[in-house]
Amino acid sequence: MKYNGMAASGLGLRGDGLSIQERRLREACRDFEAIFISYLLKVMRESVPQSSLFGDGLCKDIYFSIIDKQMGEEMARRESLGIASMLYRELSKRLTEQIGEAPDKITE
Repeated sequence: MKYNGMAASGLGLRGDGLSIQERRLREACRDFEAIFISYLLKVMRESVPQSSLFGDGLCKDIYFSIIDKQMGEEMARRESLGIASMLYRELSKRLTEQIGEAPDKITE
């Protein structure tokens, strides 16, 4: 049985003790960090002189955009910069106020 987007039994808690909202928030924070890192890598690459090794054109741009995206996702997954953790800590306080529960520590 569902009530207001949460399972009625256990307030939508999963086996790891995080509610569905907390899990979604953590995922959104991690996605934000991945996008931020990808953009950061793109801007950093644009700031250095270009080599003729890869040529110049659409293929090179697509290749580096894929590399930047993958690097951003992997760095966010490994919590390299810690942006997702900081965002989660701050935003989970507001989530806690909305649902009236104590925030759970980020564990995986």
